[in-house]
Amino acid sequence: MEYTKRGGQSKSIAGFIKMNSLKDTVFTRLYTDTNLYWETTGDIVQLPNGYLLSGEHGDTGTTSHVLGMLLKIDTLGNMLWRRTYTKNVGEDNVVSSLSVLPDGRILVGLMSQKVVS
Repeated sequence: MEYTKRGGQSKSIAGFIKMNSLKDTVFTRLYTDTNLYWETTGDIVQLPNGYLLSGEHGDTGTTSHVLGMLLKIDTLGNMLWRRTYTKNVGEDNVVSSLSVLPDGRILVGLMSQKVVS
């Protein structure tokens, strides 16, 4: 999700919309404090007790590099925890894919890139 603040600066917000079988919205949750940081979400997997979302996380107002992010929420959409990851300091990272194995373990794909000038 994305919104534009007064003054034209765009911020990305990590969010989750749960719908029922009729495509009616059950709930909508936003998880990003845009005064402190910005986030995007990509892949999502359902777990027995909630959901795991992948994405990226960065500080607002800085040029620091992007961190890969995992966000775990319960079945009601309440955030349980947020973790950020980086492969190498000074590189941009995105958690790009998630997959749940039959035994419950989760495979996480992380993309890392360094911009060379």
